[in-house]
Amino acid sequence: MNIQVMLVSLLVASLGLISLPTHAQVDCASAVSVSGSTISVASDPGFDTENLQCAFDAAVSENLSSVELTDSEYAIGALEIKDFAGTFTGRSIANTSVSIADGAIDCTQADPAVLKFVGGNAAVKSMTITAGDICGGTGESATIIGFYSDAANCSARTLFAQVDRVSMSGPGAAGSDILYGVALTNASACSDKVLGTIKVNRATLSDMAYGVATSLGGRGQADINFNTFSGVGLPVAIVNANQSTTLLQNTFAFNDTTDYLGITGFGNTAVFIGSDENAPSQNSTFLSTNTFNNGGAMDSSYAVLTGQSGKAVSHRLIVGGNIFNGTDVEPGEGNPDSGLPADPIAFATDFEDESLTGWSAYVNVFSENCSTYLKGYPFTLDGAAVGIIVDGSESKVLNVFSDYDSSDLPGACLETNVYRELIVAADNVGTYEFSYEVEPPESPGDQVFGYINVLDQSAGFTDIAGVTPVASTPGPQSLSVTIDESMVGKLLQFGFKTLAVDYDNSGMLYDNVSFAAVSSGGGGDLGGSGVGVFALDTSDGVMFSNRFAGGAETWFATDQSAGASAVSGWGLLGNNFGPSEAATDIYLGAGTAGLVVGSDQGDPRVDNDGDNDVLEGAGVTMPTAATATEAAAAQFDAELGRLVD
Repeated sequence: MNIQVMLVSLLVASLGLISLPTHAQVDCASAVSVSGSTISVASDPGFDTENLQCAFDAAVSENLSSVELTDSEYAIGALEIKDFAGTFTGRSIANTSVSIADGAIDCTQADPAVLKFVGGNAAVKSMTITAGDICGGTGESATIIGFYSDAANCSARTLFAQVDRVSMSGPGAAGSDILYGVALTNASACSDKVLGTIKVNRATLSDMAYGVATSLGGRGQADINFNTFSGVGLPVAIVNANQSTTLLQNTFAFNDTTDYLGITGFGNTAVFIGSDENAPSQNSTFLSTNTFNNGGAMDSSYAVLTGQSGKAVSHRLIVGGNIFNGTDVEPGEGNPDSGLPADPIAFATDFEDESLTGWSAYVNVFSENCSTYLKGYPFTLDGAAVGIIVDGSESKVLNVFSDYDSSDLPGACLETNVYRELIVAADNVGTYEFSYEVEPPESPGDQVFGYINVLDQSAGFTDIAGVTPVASTPGPQSLSVTIDESMVGKLLQFGFKTLAVDYDNSGMLYDNVSFAAVSSGGGGDLGGSGVGVFALDTSDGVMFSNRFAGGAETWFATDQSAGASAVSGWGLLGNNFGPSEAATDIYLGAGTAGLVVGSDQGDPRVDNDGDNDVLEGAGVTMPTAATATEAAAAQFDAELGRLVD
């Protein structure tokens, strides 16, 4: 036998001993098919719920890791998926729509949810889900995506849950039924808290009573990042938890819907962290680079409300690098004591419209050491160079960089300026803040700045503002200028510059640019609706590098209710109250003597009902100081009562 014949014989013999892989067989309708480890479900109107339930059951029994929706539209009712370890995915938010009809589920059952995952390791991804009064208008509560421990075996309580790139919308925060977007908690029949993790990432939740509600134990991890909430009564609720929660780069529109669960007089709370006598003894929450926008729907609201009842919990709360935007306070004649200009200069853009209309560019040419001025020339922003709109990490941004096509290269030092300008009018006199966010590109420039100039045209365009340019470093930044009568008729410029020699790196990215008037501290009609952060009977928190803009009742408040233990251990460091129009920036209630308010607070307005000698700034009286704690306690009790009952 020659060698080729022998090899063929061996191969044939070997194949007879090998069991070639085959697709798993599932006993489902024809709309359900299997390929490898994936079960695909096609749309079959009237049978989508039945087909999906069969697909999930088969995925669990056959150990398959993915259930996917292959068509564009589905209509479903309640699904219960036990011990599923895998991904339930659509094609994308735009291309997969799942609707839940009114009365689609029986909300009298325990832990009612449309997608009810019991145990397991489940991820829901890439789809749009819309819901009406899914309980049929009975006023009961239900959840769109719920993760629960096993009511039949409460010791099986470790869950790993994920919701990624899912858009969820309901009938409104004041709908007949109480709708949750995402929930992770123990089954109602089990007393032990669930363990594990939950990740909610790049989701959009709108028009429902609650957004994301979690109650983990055992120092479980909850990551709620890059999401958008609007028209939600309570976007994030953390209740009786012992979990490490990170809320990163979310956008919260709060107090933007009326009659939230019929609680007259209360607005909405964006992030609620509450505990009662049944809570674990510790918890931690980290909020960073989120944006809180108060819609002003009602007088009372809270961006962050944290409180304790019946038990002192060690709560490590860190609030850093967030932006809190309050309700507008009308300037000028309608508010003569506000300290604002009669006709303030106002500009804001997030570059999402991809327009640079009104922006200019000018290049100053220096010798190689950047010290000897040689000449200058204007540059037309036509989308070709020095200032263009590009994709940033999360949104459109302005990219400012050197004129690399200049004929003065090589050897020259170019100062490239991209800016807006206008002639100062008499009614513009006042104090302004130029604020923006900095996002470094892959290769950022070494000499990049934000700046404000007021140029005297009659004196060779000399800068008379005296504002030192601020080096652009990652995160929110701002600089301010006071425009006085001597600057009327002069040329105001604000924008960004970069210096570079030859082809050195020069670029920097900018977003959320604003030039707006700020109060000079006149008092009077300053104020607005709602509170930024209110800590009720809660100790040991740190707030740093946050920016507070617009009107508010107060931006940070802490107090204790009757009979509670003393509040202590708070630190406020390096926050920017420059754009604030609040009646009070920092309100410290009675019994808060242990608080430490750090320096560099941007000259805050402080109201101190306690005995604290380290406060800085001129004190004013918050008009509602006497009722601040009462209102916060009532809101806290209402939220906690609804969530734990």
